[in-house]
Amino acid sequence: MAQYIFFDLDGTLTDSGPGIIHSVLYALERMGRPEPDVEKVRRTFIGPPLTVSFHSLYGYTPQQCQQAIAYFREDYNHKGIYNNRPYDGIPELLHDLKAAGKTLAVATSKPYQLAERVLEHFDLRQYFDLVCGGSMEVLCEALTPEQAGLFALADQVLREGGRGVWTVDVSRESLPQRRLHLATLPEVCPEVWPEGFARLDGSPAVRVDLDAALPLLEELKNKAGLLSLGERAVYVEPLDAPPVLLLCGGGHVSLEVAGLAQACGFVVDVVDDRPEFSDPARFPMARRCLTLPGFENLVEACGIGRRHYVAIVTRGHSFDREALAQALTSHASYIGMIGSKAKREQVYAFLRAQGVPDTELAAVRCPIGLPIGAETPRQIAVSVVAELLAARAGTLQRLRFED
Repeated sequence: MAQYIFFDLDGTLTDSGPGIIHSVLYALERMGRPEPDVEKVRRTFIGPPLTVSFHSLYGYTPQQCQQAIAYFREDYNHKGIYNNRPYDGIPELLHDLKAAGKTLAVATSKPYQLAERVLEHFDLRQYFDLVCGGSMEVLCEALTPEQAGLFALADQVLREGGRGVWTVDVSRESLPQRRLHLATLPEVCPEVWPEGFARLDGSPAVRVDLDAALPLLEELKNKAGLLSLGERAVYVEPLDAPPVLLLCGGGHVSLEVAGLAQACGFVVDVVDDRPEFSDPARFPMARRCLTLPGFENLVEACGIGRRHYVAIVTRGHSFDREALAQALTSHASYIGMIGSKAKREQVYAFLRAQGVPDTELAAVRCPIGLPIGAETPRQIAVSVVAELLAARAGTLQRLRFED
């Protein structure tokens, strides 16, 4: 049997016909063309892309197809999508194929987000290594100078480690309405606002109602996406910034880690006590390279905050101790240190003697990286970056099976 197996979704994994038919009939009713022949709808709309079906059966123009699809999604996204069921035997088949070590994927013309929701709803997503949807929507928003203060506020929220949600109401394509939903307003100084702009505390573009916006984000599995809310179409996006990987030490392992981490979405900063090992020419992928003699004032100089992931890979035990002691005083999301378990105990014993509690040391990942038997610098980089990604996704604890 083949190693890689691709499945369609509608009509192969699940019987989505009833939900699709209901939403098509709803869309036709909204378009002023009710369709009494349900069987004709079944024959035409189950399988092909909606645009093809609306055009071939009713001769709709591209603009009319777009409007009909908007009406379809208005009903389908909240009702029709769940008027659906897996075919008999499908869960058992997928379980057996995964148990046999097969690689499974879904290839569907359904939008990616909807395909994910169907698979999650019926507990089928766990079996698939890849889900590919068949449509894409491009949203364009013209930003104006008057919105500069809004983005300054968002920047300040991120600096203070806060969270929020962006929503953009795109129901009126010519006049999108952007709003920022926060838990609380940050403690900002007047100088953070661009010249000529007042504070936005009372602006309708800023709402202190994060709890009301979070369910929208959760419906999208905490990813950016478009939702249909009755008559409104709303783009939802988490207020987020890329994680920052701070590499303490610029040796050969750091060089491999930096390139892979940057390719995986991390902003990379490098610090070393030797100028030749913290040279931008050596680390062209890094945002910045700092030279700190003795790694002094590490937290302040590097601005370590809640978005930081700190990897300690210096050239000696004494520098590891110094970097780790300082990193533990920060709010870094992750701290890891390279080295053997014997080295870890030596460093930890020294820090305990300096008054560092065991509860803080227990949060450090040492030896750094997932235990995959890595030996070369490039292999070590794979284990380290995999651990960083797991830490960001919240799955690290169960992956550290060796612990």
